[in-house]
Amino acid sequence: MLGYYVKPKILPEEKNSVKECKVMIAVSLLLICVQLTFAQVKNNESEYYKWFDEVTGTENSNLYEGTLVVEEYVFFKDSHRFFSSSEYLSGNVVYGGESYFNIEMKYDLYEDQVLLGLRSDVGLKMLRLVKDRIDEFVIGEHKFKKIDCEKDKTSYVHGFQEILIETTFFSFFKKNSKQRYTRYEGNRIYHEFVSDNKYTLGYKGSCYNIKSKKDIVKIFPEYKSQINRNIADSYRKVNKELYLIKILGIVSDLEERKREL
Repeated sequence: MLGYYVKPKILPEEKNSVKECKVMIAVSLLLICVQLTFAQVKNNESEYYKWFDEVTGTENSNLYEGTLVVEEYVFFKDSHRFFSSSEYLSGNVVYGGESYFNIEMKYDLYEDQVLLGLRSDVGLKMLRLVKDRIDEFVIGEHKFKKIDCEKDKTSYVHGFQEILIETTFFSFFKKNSKQRYTRYEGNRIYHEFVSDNKYTLGYKGSCYNIKSKKDIVKIFPEYKSQINRNIADSYRKVNKELYLIKILGIVSDLEERKREL
């Protein structure tokens, strides 16, 4: 994508005023909510931040600092480069240590970038966030985190990974990505984007590529017989992702039982 860098359109004095206003509001809310229990505060945290952004103005926050971009490819038929849909989807993001809710956003799987919908007089513009400032984000029921761990002695797993399973023993990630292919129709050039997803298991500080049951058994050889007894290989042809999740669910249960002994 092509683009240019932009910052929030607020003066330093205005930015200080916004920060002071946020501090005053936060202090007032804290005094009002002193009698609430910790659990109640946690349950209402999301609603508080939504209201907070309405009062202070989300578009005057640090969230809207990045690069304006324009789409440089003509898509082939229904193909697109984004996660789930080419339309903007409602999501949440932790950016620069701050949480933002109900944001119009897209996840570009081709370039591994998060894009926001920036409203203007001529409609929505795409704003690419500064990748290093993104801690995690959620689109629908899908949660993504920035992962950086050693895969082997020569390579690392890094970038945004979808969290499929997260236990005290291991984490199972999915790297959603797309490859681009050029198509020609008459004198026009189109671009088709095809999914090319990969799975990774994070275990004891290292990451392992997971393509099949064999890869999981190699990491947990002591559970080979239980895995073979409880899941049919034919299920892999129906849905590979659910097949791997079911195997790791068995592993998680066995690990839990072992630690309870």
